[in-house]
Amino acid sequence: MEPLEHVLSAAALVARLLCEGKTVVVACRGGCGRTGTVVSLFNIVFNCMGSREALEEYRGKRGCGPETVDQETLLHIAERIAAGYGCRRLCCSGDIDRGLRILAEIERYAREAGLA
Repeated sequence: MEPLEHVLSAAALVARLLCEGKTVVVACRGGCGRTGTVVSLFNIVFNCMGSREALEEYRGKRGCGPETVDQETLLHIAERIAAGYGCRRLCCSGDIDRGLRILAEIERYAREAGLA
């Protein structure tokens, strides 16, 4: 898997740029595994999606998605942690900070689970 901190920082960067009113394109070499993980992670944390819903949405649009067990495990971890914070869609005031706290907690938990 792409280093964990890259996946999490990419999701955080997407949120920051969208809050600045910018258009964001996320891409990796194939546009499936890493891109699907980042986009799905963003949707879980910042758009109140469950991991299954986020994966189905990405796969429905791209025809592919996360390719490794670690990538999918990260998304399931993200769903459990984000659910503990309650669902609020991304709002560019204080909610981005909430999302960044969730991403930091996901990183800690994922490292403990050996995904780093």
